[in-house]
Amino acid sequence: MNDQRFQQSMRRICENDKEGLREVYEDYCPMIYSVVLDILKSREDAEDITSDFFIRLWDIAGSYKAGSGHRA
Repeated sequence: MNDQRFQQSMRRICENDKEGLREVYEDYCPMIYSVVLDILKSREDAEDITSDFFIRLWDIAGSYKAGSGHRA
């Protein structure tokens, strides 16, 4: 997902459009889950943390500043 598409998805999330979250989820869930699983070594915990990540993203989407990028 490029920065422009991510910004569009975040804008949709801010408008309470779940489709925006779905787009981010589909692109990033496998990577986030993989990183968390590698650290925690527990599938159940990795699933929980990954779910929590996307819930938190929904909650804080309004604080995202467009143009700041979305990958570190």
